[in-house]
Amino acid sequence: MDEELKIKILDKSVIYRGTIIDIAITLEKSIERSIIRYITPDFPTQVKIINQLSDFLSFESKRASLKSICDQQCIEKGISKTNTKGYPHSKLFNEIAELMKVRNVFAHYLTLTFGEAQVRFPEIGFIHFKFATDVKWYNDNSISDLVKRFKDAIVEIDALSSFDGKQ
Repeated sequence: MDEELKIKILDKSVIYRGTIIDIAITLEKSIERSIIRYITPDFPTQVKIINQLSDFLSFESKRASLKSICDQQCIEKGISKTNTKGYPHSKLFNEIAELMKVRNVFAHYLTLTFGEAQVRFPEIGFIHFKFATDVKWYNDNSISDLVKRFKDAIVEIDALSSFDGKQ
């Protein structure tokens, strides 16, 4: 095994992991802020609540909570859910669920440094051994595309957070 190439693979994987995990945290914080703003407009109270929310709820719980708030607002405004499209925000929450699956790859999969990884570099493979071997491959372009998807979701979440009937 080429040790120099292995180091390059590992270095690049660290950059990819950091990029995706950092933007995923930003998305999670955006969701937290939206929930807190819904609960109270009072900033000191928001600070107290957010400390509890951050520590005790999973990302999925936060996502589901904000989706529930948005669903309820649609009901209150008389907006009907359709079988094919759901509520106007359904696509956003489905996208967030998909983005969190991607985040989990970067948080939990190992960096592949042998075999195909040495042939495919500068692509980086992340491998998981649960019920079967699963390898996800990423390159600079796919990372850029993912970052854009995360940023777009953050913008949409921030637009939902006014909760003043302008959603």
